[in-house]
Amino acid sequence: MTTPSAGQSGVRSVSPTLNTNRVIARRPQITSPTTPGTLPRIPRTPGAPMLGQPGGLNRGPSATGGTARPTVGVPPASFRGPQAGRNLTAITPQMQQRTAQQLMNGLRQQNAGRLITPKPGVTRDSLGNLIPKNARMLDPIGTTVGRSFRNVIDRVGLPNHPFTFTPHPGGNFNHHHGGFFNHEEENENHFFGFNFFFPFYWSDAFWFGWWYPGFYPSIYSYWGWGPGWIYPDQAYYQPPVYSYPSYSYPTYNYYGYSGTAAAPAYTLDTAGVEQAIADLRAAWVNSDISLLANHLTDQLDLQVYFDGKYTYTTTTSNYYAMTADTMALSHTVEMTLDAPVWISANEVFYTGTHVYQDPAGDQHTVYLSYRLRQLGSGWYIVAVGSSTQPIQSEYKDFRYR
Repeated sequence: MTTPSAGQSGVRSVSPTLNTNRVIARRPQITSPTTPGTLPRIPRTPGAPMLGQPGGLNRGPSATGGTARPTVGVPPASFRGPQAGRNLTAITPQMQQRTAQQLMNGLRQQNAGRLITPKPGVTRDSLGNLIPKNARMLDPIGTTVGRSFRNVIDRVGLPNHPFTFTPHPGGNFNHHHGGFFNHEEENENHFFGFNFFFPFYWSDAFWFGWWYPGFYPSIYSYWGWGPGWIYPDQAYYQPPVYSYPSYSYPTYNYYGYSGTAAAPAYTLDTAGVEQAIADLRAAWVNSDISLLANHLTDQLDLQVYFDGKYTYTTTTSNYYAMTADTMALSHTVEMTLDAPVWISANEVFYTGTHVYQDPAGDQHTVYLSYRLRQLGSGWYIVAVGSSTQPIQSEYKDFRYR
């Protein structure tokens, strides 16, 4: 990766002190989801909070007695749960408009208040992690993603949650040193700081592996310019189970579907699906998150896949915030989406390719997927996926079974 130079690229130097051994030694407790529908135990956050950061501290007694080290408090997410969709059949246009407005207002409020900008002399980020001494603060306005960043902040305001991270664009992870990034051996300047919209990331600039013990990968980990993980209480593990109707399907002919006694005649909302996927594509091409919000509902939680495998479920508001971060720090060069696989008459699966530039000006490709469901007159995202390789559909098109 070509690292931009200060002054021309929108990055500037900060020079806090660094204790490399201390940073590398800090790891949360190792936990992982084992039972569907359950959360892993929340790891204790290493380090101390950023000086001057209001609230968010937990100084409760430790398991061994006495007082625990200060930790950064992470409020639990408000989940709808895996049963929420069972009785949900329709979302009115008024409900959709209200959700889109609430998502935008909620993100603004979450990032309201005094803007916290890491600067020389500030030694810790919002997690309490020591900021590496050669970390550089990213100013996207002066980079290739400047227009994308401006378009996003014009709609949802400025991000206000500082994190330090090591970029790994295009899914460029490695597992050297057990996952730790040995900066002294690599002798490269890879550390960056930036304010993000989503406040519940976990980041460790010295960790360069895909999995971080006790945390889930963030939705856009493969895009690479941002913290790599989220707190476990911002997600839950409930793999979806699909059951297909047992009745016989209508036969397909040139004019559409012909009805039978077991399966009455019906039509597919192809125009609605095409408009929905066109909106999602335009949202990325134009960095217009409001177009994406038109296809989100807070009545269902959203499932997340990596490399074709279900990983966790999170809230719509979490997805919206993480999308705003990635949309602001990437410039879409091209987004192509393949023909849909109709899982049922009211659910479709799309795969596609996202070619984008990162703030350093380098171009990368990530493969993505969307699963959309018709709820009333609209189509809504119920699952998203990403991979460094083209995604193969795990679903069969019901029209041809």
